[in-house]
Amino acid sequence: MTIRSMERTDLDAVTALYERVVRPGAVTPSPELRAWFERVVFDHPSTDPELPSLVAVESGALTGFLASHPRRLQIEGAPARLACSGQLVVDPVARRRATGALLLRTYLDGPQDLTITDGATELVRAMWERL
Repeated sequence: MTIRSMERTDLDAVTALYERVVRPGAVTPSPELRAWFERVVFDHPSTDPELPSLVAVESGALTGFLASHPRRLQIEGAPARLACSGQLVVDPVARRRATGALLLRTYLDGPQDLTITDGATELVRAMWERL
């Protein structure tokens, strides 16, 4: 498995995985979902190439992703970078290989000064606590 920065060329695979895992039953991802991911992951004014969204790739297939929503802030008057972990979605088969934990560990190991999440399931909360 390879964990790497998400690229625009991954958007179709990311939205397909999201639809399959988060909204099961959908046949094809909506163009609006793809546009939303593109807007918040790549085109948002606070996008930081050093704090990218991440994807997991196994045997050429995208099996997981973690969306990054970086922000700039000040801590006691000094500039700082905040990494806000967003959607963490993993193919159900890849879950058995700890893909989600590997994505999150890679994200937490980034160059940011502070890392938070905007919400988490009990499983994701447990991963945060362990990591």
